[in-house]
Amino acid sequence: MHVFHSKRISRMHNLLSRMPVSGLLWLAGAVAITGAPPFGLFPSELTILRAGLNGPNAWAVFVMLILLVVIFVGFF
Repeated sequence: MHVFHSKRISRMHNLLSRMPVSGLLWLAGAVAITGAPPFGLFPSELTILRAGLNGPNAWAVFVMLILLVVIFVGFF
């Protein structure tokens, strides 16, 4: 808020150029929370997807993949 002189999120732009370290840390945290590789949530998601494909409810794997994409896009 100090750097952007505002409390409104709509007025905060170009975080990477104004605060490169904080911007990169925020980006790494966002990627980690969404479960993208190489972070810790990715292997568990991959294990769930593999197990789902081998079971009788393979349709649930496709639903999970769609929801993961929605989460990833929505978060960013």
